[in-house]
Amino acid sequence: MSKLSLSSLIPFFMKSPILFVSIWVSTAAIAFWAGTWFSEKDTEPVQLSEGQSAPDLQAPEDRDSMNSSNVAPFRHAIEAVNSISSEVESSGPAEDAIVLPPNLRRAMKASGLVERLGAYLDAVRAMDAGNAKLVIAAFEALPTGYGRHLEMKLLMRSWATFDPIGALAYANEKLDAKSERRFAVAEALAEWASLDSQAAFEWAKNNNDNQTGDNPLLAGVIKGVAEKDLAAATAMFFELPNGNARWQASNHLVQKYVELGVDEAIAWADQIPRDEQNFREVLLGQIGSQIARKDPERAAEWSDSMEAGDGRNRIINTVLGQWVGKDAKAAADWSAKIKDTGTRQHAMTQLTNYWAVRDPVATAQWLNDFPRSNEMDPVVGAFVSRISGRDPAGAVDWARSIVDQKQQDTALRQALTAWRRIDKTAAENWTNANAPHLK
Repeated sequence: MSKLSLSSLIPFFMKSPILFVSIWVSTAAIAFWAGTWFSEKDTEPVQLSEGQSAPDLQAPEDRDSMNSSNVAPFRHAIEAVNSISSEVESSGPAEDAIVLPPNLRRAMKASGLVERLGAYLDAVRAMDAGNAKLVIAAFEALPTGYGRHLEMKLLMRSWATFDPIGALAYANEKLDAKSERRFAVAEALAEWASLDSQAAFEWAKNNNDNQTGDNPLLAGVIKGVAEKDLAAATAMFFELPNGNARWQASNHLVQKYVELGVDEAIAWADQIPRDEQNFREVLLGQIGSQIARKDPERAAEWSDSMEAGDGRNRIINTVLGQWVGKDAKAAADWSAKIKDTGTRQHAMTQLTNYWAVRDPVATAQWLNDFPRSNEMDPVVGAFVSRISGRDPAGAVDWARSIVDQKQQDTALRQALTAWRRIDKTAAENWTNANAPHLK
């Protein structure tokens, strides 16, 4: 038998161009998959910022910019597999079988979050009507529940850019009602609303099952509108009736305003209507918490400009909760200088609650700077409550410095109860000698 040379095969392939193209496509696909198996450098790593829940995907008009070198190979691989899958389906069994590219299949089974998320993110970025089944199959290969929450958000965001109705139908019909459905619907609506707010709003209005007037679906719509037009989202927000939609939407808006800057967030907070006091106070607390994380001193200055009341106290709580961990002494100095007596007492009590857990010695030294007084009684009582478990004998001594007898007895009972657990005899001897009425 004579040997065939490569040159002798050329006329044969030229006579069979379809076979030549098929073999070439298969070879290219196999080479790409093999390359991704042996090299970690073929796909650019995806970096997510700390605390990011779900990165916003680009709108359809921006998708042309995604045809970069790191996405194109993945897109070509998907197209090749789609072509092969179509040929298999048209020629034989496994009518509904979906064949994942080997590199994506391996990545989705990998234990490493970076590898898995990187491959999946590439697939989601390249998702369109032609390859949607492949990306959905990759998502469904993951264990159900909160563990795939980020992947679910990415799927909904990308899908909603070209088929929001399909994405919403999938979320409502296929995803778990307890752990995934509500979040998936919100993300799909948010993406849709960022592209076509009126259509998303109409869908949310027509598909609300709640008969009480509250429409939780609108929270997702407002979230999406806020990504493009914060003023319009705010106007929609204030038109919502009291209910879940309003509370959920408030979280999105607070986050957006704080991202603009502390001054912008404060300016918005000052515009919140005063006719619903409870809602206003809770919203102020949310804003104060976000601002305090970025700049506790600025948040403290803001609270100084507010009138005394629950709204101001909520902000003080969040300010001190953040500030004590960064500069407890500065927080203590500020709380002691608040002019309004009731507000000052509240702030010093909250400061003591936070600080005594972190550093009881420093807290005690600070408290020693203040004389005994009715105003200081709640502050000292908070300190007794915090140290009773670790130093009950010391807590008893501090409790005795409380001026008001009723508050003193309450603090002593707490400290003595903790002392009895550690040294019952010593605690009872002290009680008999100093506070027999507390036996």
